[in-house]
Amino acid sequence: MTRCAPAVLAVAAAVALAACDTPEKVVEPSQPQEPPLNGSVSGLVRVDGQPAARVLAKLIPGNQVGRTDGNGWFNFTGLEGGVYTATITPPAQTRFDSIAKPATLTRDAPHVALTFDGGWLPTASIRGVVAIEGEPANRTVVLAGDSIDGARESQGPNFAFDSLPAGRYALTARGPWSTNPTCTSTRWRSPCNGAKRPSRTP
Repeated sequence: MTRCAPAVLAVAAAVALAACDTPEKVVEPSQPQEPPLNGSVSGLVRVDGQPAARVLAKLIPGNQVGRTDGNGWFNFTGLEGGVYTATITPPAQTRFDSIAKPATLTRDAPHVALTFDGGWLPTASIRGVVAIEGEPANRTVVLAGDSIDGARESQGPNFAFDSLPAGRYALTARGPWSTNPTCTSTRWRSPCNGAKRPSRTP
């Protein structure tokens, strides 16, 4: 029995040495996670410089859909960082140079504002007849408005102004009564625009 004791002690010593050679496991401290970006993409839609309300807007990826408010703005919020594309559906009878624009959200720039500018298509017409007391009058009609550059003229009695953009206009008829009104007809009519009836020579 005593002869086996050294062998048992040798095995125990070998196990102890092996245990001492095992490296200790180092636990790394966990890195705190960054909060979500919570970015946003907004856009202003204007037609001839005026805000356009109720314009349909879409953001991809994500397929978010919205409409512009009364001031022409749409807004998509709660976005992660990345590259997005904002698109709009133009109102009828308008033309835009671009209906899709990119937006890149980062930690340094989490909010992006875009602008979409367009204009009304020139599809309107103003036509009419110049008449004085029911009879056609050959007068020059002048058209003026904020939506066109300068004034346009059309010769009456039938006048026409085509290919006009939407807007407010004013019409003015010019005739020989505009300066030094006279009435040479022996038959009194209002075409003289208030001129006094000439006296007859006896």
